[in-house]
Amino acid sequence: MAQTGYRLWSNEVHEALSNMIIDIITYYFDTADPTLANKLRRGGHRLSDTVLIRASDLGNTKDFLADVRFQPDAGAVRIGLYENKEQFEEFVRIDKFRWAACTVDNILTPRAFDTEDALVQFAGQLAGELTQRKRVFENGYVNTQIGTHRSTAAAANRSITVTLPNGTPITADMIATLADLEAYNRLKGQTVSKAFKDEFTELQDNRRDKNELGYLRAYRDTDLILVVNAQAKSQITDVDLPTVFHKGEVFPMETIDLDQHYFGDIYAAAGTAIAGDCTMVEKQYGTKTNPRGETVPNILYPGEAIPVGQPYLAGEAYKPNPNALAKMFTISGTPFLTTVESGGAELNPGLGTTNHYLIWGYSTIKFARYMPFISFDFAPPVAP
Repeated sequence: MAQTGYRLWSNEVHEALSNMIIDIITYYFDTADPTLANKLRRGGHRLSDTVLIRASDLGNTKDFLADVRFQPDAGAVRIGLYENKEQFEEFVRIDKFRWAACTVDNILTPRAFDTEDALVQFAGQLAGELTQRKRVFENGYVNTQIGTHRSTAAAANRSITVTLPNGTPITADMIATLADLEAYNRLKGQTVSKAFKDEFTELQDNRRDKNELGYLRAYRDTDLILVVNAQAKSQITDVDLPTVFHKGEVFPMETIDLDQHYFGDIYAAAGTAIAGDCTMVEKQYGTKTNPRGETVPNILYPGEAIPVGQPYLAGEAYKPNPNALAKMFTISGTPFLTTVESGGAELNPGLGTTNHYLIWGYSTIKFARYMPFISFDFAPPVAP
C-alpha cells in the first residue's frame, strides 16, 4: 500500500540508523465497563445454542369443601386432568455469526523495529484489535436494541409530565424568570425520581398490565434493572435535585447509563438519512477519505450516526429521541447469548504474511413477553 508521507529520524548515536521503533503507543479500542451487553450476556459454547423461555399464567384455585366431587354423596373422588391452557414458550438461540480478520506482514515490517519485543507487541496489538471489534459491535448491537424497543402493553409506556400541585401541566410561558426555571427543575427532578420509584414498587406487586401477555406477575427487585439516558440522569442528579439539597442515589435500583443517542424510534420504512439518524446494523454507508488520502468504505457500527443523504432499509435506522428517559426491565427476560470465540492464524508463505481470524456467534435480542419492559419518556413544557 503506497504511503503519501513519512519521516525518518536519525539516531543520535548510530547516525546511519533510522526509525528503530522500540515501543508502541496506539489507541486501543475500548468500551465502558460494565457494559449492558455483559450484564445481559449468557455464555454459550459449541455444543449448546438455545435458551427456552417458558411461562404460564397462574390458572385458578377452587373451594375444596364446596367442590361437588368431595361432597359425602359424591362417592369416590374422580381423577381428572387439569391443563393450564395459558402457557407460553419461546426459544432464544444463537442464530447469527460474524467474523473479523487482519493481516500481519512477516517480512518487511520487522525491519522497522529495534527489538523483538517491540515487534511482538506491534503484531499482538494488530491481532488483539479483532477482539475489540467484537466488543464494540456487541455493545452497539445490544445498546441500540434496548434503547429502541417498546412494549405493546399500554401500561408499560409512561409519559412523565411536570405539573403544578393541582395537576395542571406546566406550560412554557410559566417559566419566564430564573427563579421559575429553578422551581421547574426542582419539580422535574422530583417528578421523574418519583415515577421511577413508583414503577419499581408496582413491578414487585402482583399485576397483569405490565407485560404483553397479561399474565399475573410480580418481579424480584434483584432482577430489575434501569437503563438510563446518561444526559437526562445528569440533569436530574446534578441540576434538578440539588435545588432541594438532595444527597445520595436517587434511583431505587441498579442502573446502567447509556448515551442519549442510543434511545430512539426505529424507522419502519426505507428512507434517506437526515441529521442525527443512527444505524441499527453494521453496514457500509458511502465512502470516506482515510489519513493517507485514499477513498475507502465508510463502515459504521450499530448506534453510529449515518451521513446525511445515505439510504437505509426498513428497520435498519432509527431517529434518536431526546425526550427518552429510561428503560426498566428484567435481566432474566432479556437474555443475550454468545458463543465461545473461535480464532486462528493462516500463514501465506508466498507473500510472507499471516492472516488472523476471529469468529463468534450471538443471538437476536428477544424480549420475553411475560416480562415487563417499561419505557419512560419526558413530556417537555408546551406552548399554552
